[in-house]
Amino acid sequence: MFKQILTALCIVSLLCGCSSGLEFDEYLEVDEIQTPLGAGLLSYTAYDRVKTQLKLQDSDIVIIEDSKPKLPSHVPPFNILTIKIPDFEILGDRGDLVLSFFNDRLMETRFYPPSTSDFLNKSSIDVNRLGDRTKIVVKPYTNIWLYKDFEDKEYVGWADVRLIKQTSMWIKKYS
Repeated sequence: MFKQILTALCIVSLLCGCSSGLEFDEYLEVDEIQTPLGAGLLSYTAYDRVKTQLKLQDSDIVIIEDSKPKLPSHVPPFNILTIKIPDFEILGDRGDLVLSFFNDRLMETRFYPPSTSDFLNKSSIDVNRLGDRTKIVVKPYTNIWLYKDFEDKEYVGWADVRLIKQTSMWIKKYS
C-alpha cells in the first residue's frame, strides 16, 4: 500500500513539474503566426534578426531599457529590451523608431514622424477607421494607435496583443 501511495505521489509530482515546465516555456515560444508591427517588421522577431533586417550597427542604436532581473529558477524569464533608432526613415518620413522586445521577441513598435497625420495619409493604415478611437485592431493580432508620450510627442504605435497580454500576465503572476 505504501509503495502505491509513493508511486502515485511521484506521478503527481512529475505531472505538476511538466505542466509548470510548459508554462515556463510559454514565455519563450515564438508563435508561427507573426503580425505586422510597422517598418516592415513582424512580431516575435528576435533582436539580432531585426538588427540584420534594418541593417543596423550597434552605433545606430540607443538602449532605453535593458532589464534582465535575477529571478529564482522556478520563475520564467522577464527580459525587456527597448531601443531607439534615431532619424529612421519610413515612407519618406524621418523620425525616431522605438522597438520593445519581451524575452527577445519583438512586441511593440513606435514611430515618431514629423507629422502623424501626413504619415498616416501615406501609410496603409485606415485613417478613417482610426478616427477618434484610441486604437484599432488589424487581424490577426496587431493593435495600432496614436498617442503622445510623456514629452508630449505624437507617435504611431503597433503592438502584438498576445505578447502584451503575456507580459501583463507575467507581471500579475510573478511580481
